[in-house]
Amino acid sequence: MKPFAFLMLLIVGWALPAPDSFFGEDKAKHFLVSACMSGMLSYALAQNRNLKVAKPLAVGCSITIGMGILKEFRDMREKDNHFCFKDLLWDAIGVSAGAFNMRTLPSR
Repeated sequence: MKPFAFLMLLIVGWALPAPDSFFGEDKAKHFLVSACMSGMLSYALAQNRNLKVAKPLAVGCSITIGMGILKEFRDMREKDNHFCFKDLLWDAIGVSAGAFNMRTLPSR
């Protein structure tokens, strides 16, 4: 079910007209902030709570995706701005990169 929902998000994101490109500077910022945020949150949780990597990783990634979604809803409320599915896609790609980096750390 999750892959189907992700596929629908991609289709809707590309179908909606948007003034920004898929590979713009804004998308690079979304990727980098999401990768750093998910990696740092997961690492901090793993170090402070003495947990294995999987639980802090899930929490860090969830918080990061939630912050990305909230940011898009905030953007939607601003004048001359919109909710951008492309931004969310780059957030998800960044979270995946941060999660991959965390998975390379030795587990306790």
